[in-house]
Amino acid sequence: MVSSKAVSRESNKKTQPDIVSQSRKGQSSKRIKSETAEAIETLIVVPPDGGWGWLVVLTSFICNFTADGTMYTFGLFVNDISVSIGCTQTQVALANSLMTGFYYLSGPVISALTNRFGYRVVSILGGLISCASILLTSFSTQLITVLLVYGIGGGVGFGMMYMPSIIVIGFYFERWRAIATSIAVCGSSLGIISFPLIFTNLLENTQWRFKFKILSIACFFCACFSVLYRPLHPVRIVAIDDKKVQFANENESYTSVYLDDEKDVLFSKYHNIGYPTTADIHGRSTVTLAGPRRMSSASIFLNISGPSTSTIKSSIKTKASSTSRSKLSDVQSERLKTVYEEEEYGDNKLKNCCVRCKSRSCCKYSRRTRNIAPARPLYRDDIFYSGSLSILPEYRTSRQSSLIRYPSYEKSAIEYHLSVTRITTQRDIEERYAICVCCPVSMKRTLATMLDLSLLKSPSFLLLSFSGFLTLLGLYTPFLFMPQRAILYGMKPQIAYFLLSTLGIANTIGRIVSGIFSSFPHIKALLVSYVSLIICGCATIASSLSHEIWWQFSFASIYGLSIACVAALRPIILVDMLGLDKLTNGFGLSLLFQGVACLAGIPLSGILKDLMHSYDTPFYFAGVVILLSAIMLIPLDRIMKWEKSINS
Repeated sequence: MVSSKAVSRESNKKTQPDIVSQSRKGQSSKRIKSETAEAIETLIVVPPDGGWGWLVVLTSFICNFTADGTMYTFGLFVNDISVSIGCTQTQVALANSLMTGFYYLSGPVISALTNRFGYRVVSILGGLISCASILLTSFSTQLITVLLVYGIGGGVGFGMMYMPSIIVIGFYFERWRAIATSIAVCGSSLGIISFPLIFTNLLENTQWRFKFKILSIACFFCACFSVLYRPLHPVRIVAIDDKKVQFANENESYTSVYLDDEKDVLFSKYHNIGYPTTADIHGRSTVTLAGPRRMSSASIFLNISGPSTSTIKSSIKTKASSTSRSKLSDVQSERLKTVYEEEEYGDNKLKNCCVRCKSRSCCKYSRRTRNIAPARPLYRDDIFYSGSLSILPEYRTSRQSSLIRYPSYEKSAIEYHLSVTRITTQRDIEERYAICVCCPVSMKRTLATMLDLSLLKSPSFLLLSFSGFLTLLGLYTPFLFMPQRAILYGMKPQIAYFLLSTLGIANTIGRIVSGIFSSFPHIKALLVSYVSLIICGCATIASSLSHEIWWQFSFASIYGLSIACVAALRPIILVDMLGLDKLTNGFGLSLLFQGVACLAGIPLSGILKDLMHSYDTPFYFAGVVILLSAIMLIPLDRIMKWEKSINS
């Protein structure tokens, strides 16, 4: 995604730097001399913050409309499906449990695929998988087929639509990110509003199989619209800097800064936090980067004037970042291939190719395209941050610096983007064009970052995760059983199903209000979250006190409004608790907790309904667990402060 190198401002006007090649232990190395003033050139993705990005928001809106609309309104079809295939409503509800569970559980793997192949490819594939799953379900006559095809297949397909839809917003927007995110996620609410009206009024006299065919067509259109997820390419950024760059010569030696990697496991080897940001290397005179090849750590090579030595011994320990340690000790001077050496190797390879094919045009094109570092969304620390960037201290402090060093990019905080973007290694660039790579670095880094279990050692994060688990344990119960309960107590079906539409309208308002809240730095996201959960839990418990129409519609409005605030503010709480550099890790583990809760929540509610022969019992259960999740958040602020004081 990012590559940094030094370039001369006068290189196109004056003489080119001298290039001296020499052999070192069988490797060809290149030394570059320059005495002119140099500027540091960086390739980095800068969010366009509008333009084509609004078409991206529209596509994300449509994907959320279809995916969440289908999952949240599955209660519309439960009774018809149970009668058609001859099973209980609780057994049919298990399909929705599997769908929502795999929707979340597949998140880290889908994020890794998105980082490797891009959000466009993954979203298109997700739309096609969802289309095929729902279409095949419309022909099924057995429960097991519904569970496997609709539940698991549809859940993974919708997950492949959901993850790119939130990643692409973070990649395309900077100043307008909170607004763009609010618009995109309102698609979920509009789906909840529209689906009951479409399937119970417009298609009232049709069977559920025909309605599922309509849903499959909607998923196919999502795949078509996903073509609008146009990939962003890095732009060239040059800092206004008076630093003079002196490249290495024969009398200079290289010291390697090895990232701390005592355990040769996935998390310590490929975790994003172990790779420097572009800001870490942007101001240095000479930086050569190569990813972990046969060695177990990434290396950054810095030139140090002085006589060459074969081994450099030092006991000095430095901070590679605020959260990772690096060490200089017993480092052999033999190094990995530099970017310059890779270019020389590639040029020689292309020359041999041209001898065989008698054409240089293809080789020039190939060389030019292979030099471009791929844009990797998951190498950004803030990719899952849905709030306004203006409330982040990192963004506010870097914006002033950006106006000075990068005057041509006055609309974007370039310093901030440099500080949150992890560098792309040479191996990553090579694997971009590899024919057969089992698990490329771009996927390993994403999985290692999102699934690092060491974060579970944090008491505050563990408490937040269990709170999220309890919230999701009861979240889907009202969506699934609210219409059935209303019909059982004498409400007309058309009015009962409109309860979901009312919930969706309130949810839309809640998401918009949450987006506004996220733009104010003085509003406590944690406070808003647990107050909303308390209201939500109490309303769910109280919903069984009366079955009058006005009471049920009041409950639907309160529930939709309060639950929207919780979902929208969760990433902001993670940043307040863990910091921006651990947001991806916290988000990935939260997906696992939420996925397991979805797998268990709906079946538990169904079992309670069957045991007690009442729809009120699942609502009591859902209200209690949601209320418990709120209570767990109340001491979280004190625990966070205590934990930070211990760590400091």
